[in-house]
Parts: sequence; structure tokens; C-alpha cells
Amino acid sequence: MGKNIYLLVGLLLMLVSCVNDKKGESADNILLFDIAKSVKFQMVSSLSPDRIINLAFSDSTMIDGNASLLYDETYFVYSKGSAIAPMRFDKEGNFLNYIGRVGNGPKEYNKIGDVCLNRREKTVEILSGSYVYVYDYQGKYVDKLDHKQTAFSFAIDKDGYHWFYLGNNSVNGEAKMVRMGAKCQDMQKFLQEESTLLPMVEANFGRGAMLTFKETLNHDIYRISDGEIKKSYSIDFPNYHLPQELHKTAPMEVVPLLQKSDYASILNYSENQKYLFLQVLLNKSGQMVPEIYYWIYQKSSGKDIIFSLDQSVPFDSYICYPQFLSEDDRLYFMGFLLDKEIETTGSEENPAIVIIDVSSLVFS
Repeated sequence: MGKNIYLLVGLLLMLVSCVNDKKGESADNILLFDIAKSVKFQMVSSLSPDRIINLAFSDSTMIDGNASLLYDETYFVYSKGSAIAPMRFDKEGNFLNYIGRVGNGPKEYNKIGDVCLNRREKTVEILSGSYVYVYDYQGKYVDKLDHKQTAFSFAIDKDGYHWFYLGNNSVNGEAKMVRMGAKCQDMQKFLQEESTLLPMVEANFGRGAMLTFKETLNHDIYRISDGEIKKSYSIDFPNYHLPQELHKTAPMEVVPLLQKSDYASILNYSENQKYLFLQVLLNKSGQMVPEIYYWIYQKSSGKDIIFSLDQSVPFDSYICYPQFLSEDDRLYFMGFLLDKEIETTGSEENPAIVIIDVSSLVFS
């Protein structure tokens, strides 16, 4: 899976998202990240797998590094920017089919910008340039939708609306998000905010039990439902607040400002009825490798668990690549497996899907 997670700081120094603004918020929707409560991740006992699914490996089914996982009765695996079409696997990890083809033909896409499932229609939709290519679950071409946007990621909600993340782009005005209909028509703008910052290349949408949205450098997290996007919580990271002047800083001056700042970034956010899951990076001034934390919050009790990872966790371990939180309280990861306390990987295998039962954790 590569060293992507530890090298995220390099991306942050190239492309920057937005900072949060807590003006007008009530205190009851703010969650406090208390680093003093964190416990060290233990290879064997922490987040122990409930189930492991080994994905079939062959010369034609090699999975690219830093791949993403989607699920609807079967598994879909893809990598952004890859020249390999998304792959579909059954519940046991057996390969079923590719989704479309990468190419320049009339029914082909030339680059994978993002992928999501349309569960209403049982189709896979692939963002490539200003188009969305639609295929059925067996990989057969269905349609091609022209969304006419410069989008970095997208999602489809349960009502069939398409949501496109545009970032801060003067061409689009102040809207960072647009919602369009099933055929990419009737555009409506959301998250309008004036800022000089550039968007990051990131996975903005969490596609677990609830459709969620976040920006890595924004400490507000959102839920999408009923055709609307609403803020779920604002996260308070004491001593790791982003410089407020970033909104008005010239793009070329952002990197030096961040290098002198201690700030938190949310790499992954997923939510269901009972829990929140966040993968948090704490970036310290002068420190090239960020600190990595997993934060699981239990809604009913207000209790949480914070695991801290250190550099002893291998770069390609499944524990470094969370995917989503399901409705039945399972947290899905995808990466290579542990061999006792030392992880070894070979060239003749694919990453595995690792499922962890969050309800089995003890919250304090």
C-alpha cells in the first residue's frame, strides 16, 4: 500500500484545503480531542480482527497501492489515478469482474478521478474529467453523464443526488460543493465560503453506514441526507488549531506558514448510528512525520477511545488504511496482514480486507 499515510505531510505542503470557523456555533456540537487520553496501539490486542478476507491474487488482479474499498453485497476495489479498472470481488475474496475499461474509446474512461456506488440503481459510477461513466455491477457500460465541473471527488446519496466537491475555485464562485440530479442536471450550490486556499487531492466522502463529508484541514465534519448537507460536529484540537490567516494568505505563502504551525488534519471520517470514527494526523512544526491517531466516539455515552500509532507499525499494514464504518458497527480496513508482531509482505499477494467489531471495544 506504500508510504502514503506517512507522506501526507508532503501533500499538505503542495495542495491545501480550508480552515474551520467556529463563529455562531453552540457548544453542544463541539467534540474535544483529548490527546492525554490516548493509548498506544498494541499490534495484537488493539483493534483485533473480527474477520479477514484475502483478496484473490493473479497477474491480472494485482491491486495498486493506496487502494479504496466500497461494499454492496460484493466488494469493489479501486485506486484514484490508476490505469487499472476497478475490480469486483465476492464476499470470500474471489475475483468477479472489472468495471469498464481504461482507454480512449466511446465507452471508456481515461483516468479514475473517483468511484462510488449508486445503490438505488445497482451501478458503479466513475468520475473522469468532466464526465461520470456509469456501469452495472457486472462491468457493462450503461451511460455517460456530463457534469461540466472541475471536481476532485463525488458521491451519490440514497435519493440519487450527485454531490461534487469543487474546492475553492474562483471559476465556480464561492461554492465548494454542488448537488446535481440523477442525470447531473439542476445544479444547486453548497458550502459557500470566500477563501484563497487551494483544494487538496483527498478522499472527501465517507461511504459507510452514513454518507459523510470532510476536508482534511477543516475541523468541521458533515453528514449528507435528504438532499442536504448538514454539519454533524466541529472538532476542537487544543494546541493544534490552524492559523486563521490562511483564508487570506496568498497560495504561495501558505506552505511556509504551515511549516511554522502545529495543526491537526482529519484524514478519514466515518459515522453510523452509534459511533464516529476519525483518523487524525497531528502535524508538528519542524517534524516531517506526523503523529497518527484513531479516534472512536460512542454517541450514547459520550465516551471515546483514542489509539496512537507509532513508527513501528509497518507502512503497508492494514491498520494504516481504514475504509469505512458499517451499519452493524464493523470497521473495515484494507492492507497487508500481521505476522505475529512483525508484518511481512510479499510480491505474490494482494492486500486483505480486515473487519473489526467496534462494539467489542471498551470505552472510558
